[in-house]
Amino acid sequence: MNVSIEDGRRLACLLELAEPEQARRARTRLGALVRKPATAAELRGLLRSQPPLGVWLWVLRCDEPEWNAVAFDVHELGDAVRRDILNGVPFGPGRPEPVPLAPSLRGGWNRRAGHPDFDLPEPLPVERLLLQLRIAGEDRQLGRARQLAGAVRRDRPTGGEPGDWDAVARADREDPLPGYARWALACRLTCPPALREQFGSHPKFTHRLRQAGILVDALGYAEQRPAKEALLVLGALSGSGSAEGARIRERLTPSVREHLGGHAEAWAVLAQLLPTFSGTLPELIATAGAVAGPDPDLSAGDGESDGDRLDSNQRVPVLETGAPASALRPRRLWGPYRRNG
Repeated sequence: MNVSIEDGRRLACLLELAEPEQARRARTRLGALVRKPATAAELRGLLRSQPPLGVWLWVLRCDEPEWNAVAFDVHELGDAVRRDILNGVPFGPGRPEPVPLAPSLRGGWNRRAGHPDFDLPEPLPVERLLLQLRIAGEDRQLGRARQLAGAVRRDRPTGGEPGDWDAVARADREDPLPGYARWALACRLTCPPALREQFGSHPKFTHRLRQAGILVDALGYAEQRPAKEALLVLGALSGSGSAEGARIRERLTPSVREHLGGHAEAWAVLAQLLPTFSGTLPELIATAGAVAGPDPDLSAGDGESDGDRLDSNQRVPVLETGAPASALRPRRLWGPYRRNG
């Protein structure tokens, strides 16, 4: 079966969730699928879909040079984060060595010296930064407060110069910052969780951060976004060893083994649906299993004749539109999130 390189990466990511014997049977139908990280071009496609800003923190924690080059184009990340990308400062935990600069960024920096994308302002001393944050907050200048908050530097994981967040937390404890300044700081991806808790612990405050795309629930993201996008992010998270990726894999694994398992034709249907499927990842998994029907290898002991079984090259008809039909609605959606209607 012919599967594109991009879709092959996504399928390989799901195959890792099946049991080894199940994955082996699926690979005999799908062919060799190479488990490789997503390309920069694929991540640029993710950029066009405008995911929640918090998703880019997951990408940055992978410390992949080409992925960092894509994230560098997300100006909402702030000057401090983009300067860290140019300086090779790691975002993932436990990495002592710097992250190499991608050729696309290194060459652009040399050729476009003075271009606004590379002409980042010098970091302000933290005392001056805090003073300007207070002024912007008191004047209710949220745009200015966001710009200043984006310049707050984080601690260097390799034991280098300290960042600004400890000084910000200490200043807020001594004399609470204005509300606009607090909100702008809380919306920075690199804001420490303890400081966000210091700024506000009320559920409404947390809800607003989720609405702003800063706090992203990994399970809810995989449930609500299109299947191809969710698989792309899952692939990135798998490479980073992050807690978010572990949570998604833990919740997805039972669904993959129940609806797909070692049913070769169910995997083939999933591969055919994936390029045009408009639903979510759990819907794609359940729909592929429903379209393929029972696994003939499992039902062979129920009196099914050999003539009723599918050979390894026979294809099951799939939906032309790539959308789940109401008659094939999944029997049980994955996880606690259920769609109405």
